[in-house]
Amino acid sequence: MALALAVLGCPKDGGRAGAGDDRPAGRIARPARSLPRSIEEQLAPILGDLRGNEYLKRLKARERLKNRWQELGGEGIVPYLIPLLDEPHVDVRTAVLDLIAEHGRGSPEAAAALVQVVSARSAAGGYWVFNEVTRNKAAAALRAWTGLDFGYDAWQSPARVESAGRKWKDWLGRTGGRIVPAGPAGAASGEPAR
Repeated sequence: MALALAVLGCPKDGGRAGAGDDRPAGRIARPARSLPRSIEEQLAPILGDLRGNEYLKRLKARERLKNRWQELGGEGIVPYLIPLLDEPHVDVRTAVLDLIAEHGRGSPEAAAALVQVVSARSAAGGYWVFNEVTRNKAAAALRAWTGLDFGYDAWQSPARVESAGRKWKDWLGRTGGRIVPAGPAGAASGEPAR
């Protein structure tokens, strides 16, 4: 991971402060994987533009990331992208979350990462690690993948958000993030038919 951070231009502390960092300090657990060097080298300029101050460059970088998805390894790189959800710059996190939400279905690691996004609080102060838009995108992906709806909406009261986040964590604990296709009775993701 240190190599990935260095190649991608992040400080060794993960870049906890600075432009684009819209969240309080505090890390959430991520799988300990790093990208193969060839993919790191291809991603470095794209991520650099995502971190930049120029809005148009950030938009173009998001498009380049989407357009080069298959070239970079397609679904096979989803587990390697998960650590970038801890990136301090909101545009990097959003672009990576969009890719994981679109292509991560079926990956228990991706499901676990999205559950962490909807429920992660910082170690200091109990603030949400991710903003509301990002958490709602993660919850929408989980709903689409599983067919389950635990009433998650990051704009609701903190008690409701925490309750729905706990339900997603419970689901993750029961299923390990494995997504089971809906059965004839409408059961999904290891949930019994009612």
